[in-house]
Amino acid sequence: MCNLLEKYNIKESNEFIVPRTPEGYNRYGFSTLTKGIDYTSQCEMITSSQKLKEETRTVKWKKMLEQWKCDGKIPKKLKRRVYKGVPVECRKEYWNLISKSFQSKQQRNECLNTLFFSTKEIHDDNQIDLDVKRTLGYHYLFKDNYVMGKRELFLILRALSQEIPEVGYTQGMSDLAGIIFSIVQQRNDTFDLMTTMITNERYNLQSCLKTGFPGLIECEKIHNMLLRNIHHSIYNHLIFLGYEEVQCPGFLFEWYMVWFCRILPCDFCYAIIDLCLLYGQQAIYTIANTVLHYLKKDLLSCEDISSALQILKNPSKSLLSYTKCSQFIHQCYKYRIKSQTINDWMNA
Repeated sequence: MCNLLEKYNIKESNEFIVPRTPEGYNRYGFSTLTKGIDYTSQCEMITSSQKLKEETRTVKWKKMLEQWKCDGKIPKKLKRRVYKGVPVECRKEYWNLISKSFQSKQQRNECLNTLFFSTKEIHDDNQIDLDVKRTLGYHYLFKDNYVMGKRELFLILRALSQEIPEVGYTQGMSDLAGIIFSIVQQRNDTFDLMTTMITNERYNLQSCLKTGFPGLIECEKIHNMLLRNIHHSIYNHLIFLGYEEVQCPGFLFEWYMVWFCRILPCDFCYAIIDLCLLYGQQAIYTIANTVLHYLKKDLLSCEDISSALQILKNPSKSLLSYTKCSQFIHQCYKYRIKSQTINDWMNA
């Protein structure tokens, strides 16, 4: 195990210096050579008119974020603007501000280095190492093992495992933390945001990540109510195919525990986190509802439950045949699920 910590140069408490994005990578830092290989690396091609529109929106966002920093209050316009899409240039600042707004406990930043660079072996070291190696391999920050983004991710996940012992480390956390780090690009800020997401009840992640996954069981109940009450034809077809015989389908993990971060294109992943950070767990049901609207035709054409579950677990191909990220997020506003509806379904 000591050899593993040495590979990550655990004793070197240096600051991470973000390298410039090399050629051959898109605006989010993912390789442009992965079409047909890795859907997570793909993103919508921006037209010149969209670029001009984003530049205009960026000016408005920067003004709004500056006001937010000054008075510490979440702007009234934020909720509607997030559904129109967060400008790439403003996302890092938005995530940092939303993290501070919903911090459930004061971070002990002066103690973080003790967590990051602890040379004491922990139970989760091997699993964290395995998962980090599988995380975002097509992103330029994560392309090499033991260094750059993968070293930072290893340090962050070890620190989280020690900081939140009731959760420790659960598979899937590396993907969510990796997506966060690819935008925030700072060790402490990524740790703070992940801590907020896990410990604040509005996100329900701690309950989902705990041993036995009690939160995921709750999500499954609400998901099934979503199917029954809104997507009647999909629900009836899945039941006909044998859906009721499937115990805790694997796609629930991908949808509700890691917020689609492993199964959708990167621009979708970032936009989903934008919504979830602001609206909490309520947003993930809105996103699930929107995804199901797009998958309806493909799901109804399935002749067996295995095919249907495969589409639900890997929806990118089907989703991209009907929409792109900018359209999808706009549709999320149309198909949003109210918190009262979620509570009613939970108590049904």
